[in-house]
Parts: sequence; structure tokens; C-alpha cells
Amino acid sequence: MGQNMKMEIVSFKRLGAFSIAVVFGLLGLVPSSAFATLYINNYVGNSGYRENDNQDNVVKVIERYNKYKNPDLPTDIMLFKKTDDHADFVFDPANGFKFWDRKEGGNQITSASELHSVHKAWFTYDGPMDLLYYSVKAGKKFSLFKFVDGVRNLLAVKWNYKCKDISHVSFWKDPGNPVPEPASLLVWGLIGLVAVGMGRRFRRR
Repeated sequence: MGQNMKMEIVSFKRLGAFSIAVVFGLLGLVPSSAFATLYINNYVGNSGYRENDNQDNVVKVIERYNKYKNPDLPTDIMLFKKTDDHADFVFDPANGFKFWDRKEGGNQITSASELHSVHKAWFTYDGPMDLLYYSVKAGKKFSLFKFVDGVRNLLAVKWNYKCKDISHVSFWKDPGNPVPEPASLLVWGLIGLVAVGMGRRFRRR
């Protein structure tokens, strides 16, 4: 099936599960949640020139994976956030993202400049969005991974057997899980205040 179509097991939740996971993984009986990261594929483009991790290119990578692997991964996706364009949101832990410089322990990464100056990092997300994938851009290519909840997910781009410094990371979500717009939140907040005020008014009568 070619080297590019191999799944890369980065780490296990428990070291003692290694031998069991290898045996059952070969039989296709281990769910993706057993791995800390599911590597899908790299993308460099047919021309070899610089390729961005836009939605069309990310879907191409998923479709290429689905051509050789079962079960199929969803291709209906939507960009959620990027570490360069939405740094204030992404690096605020209140929004669900946390980044580290180590797979276990280590120091927390708190800014885009810190993340983009390393060639490998890890992150978790426990926010309300249904996060499906994340793409890591470095140099002329990007690597696409399936997000796994509850563990530290690897951020890296392997290129010529080395990891390049991270340019940015894009997070992809289920489009059926929309992000509330600030204006919508304001409208619903005003409706809530009006409802509370009317309730108090009727109770006083």
C-alpha cells in the first residue's frame, strides 16, 4: 500500500498495553482511541512546491487514506481555528486548548511564537467543538492527524526523516457543530435578560 499510507503509532496510554495492541492492531481490532495519535498522511503536492493545508488539500489527504483503509474517515469538515490567525483564542486555556513541549510532563507552551519555534509539540483539547483532525504545516508540506480526545496529540511534520519547525497548526471540526458568533451570543444574552426581567415583574404583581 506504500509507505505514505501507513498508520504511525506514536504512543500508548499504558506501556503495558504495547504487546496486546500490536497483536490486535494487526487484526484491526484496536480502536483509534487506544493510540495517542493517529497519523493519516503527509501532503506535499504533485509539483513539489509549497502547499498549504487548506480545506481542499486536507480532504484530498483523507480521501487518499480512505481509498486504502477501513473504516472510512469523515471528509465533511470545516476549519475551526489556526494557531497563527487565531492565536489569542487558541492559546487561552479557557477555550479548551493546552500545549506542551513533552509527551508527558514538560513545560506548557503559551504562545504562537513558542509553538512555531519548535519542531515537535503536543496538545489536548477539551472544549465544546467536535474536533476531528488537525494539520501541522512546516516548510513545503503538512502532516494530517486524527484528533484523539483525552490524550496528548503529537504536533510534528516528518520530512526526509527529520521534523521541521512548525509553521502553524490548523484544527478541523465537524461542520454540524457551529461556533457561536459574538452577535448571536449577544442577542441570546439580551433575550435572557428580558425574560428574567419579565419574570420578576410578574412575580411582583
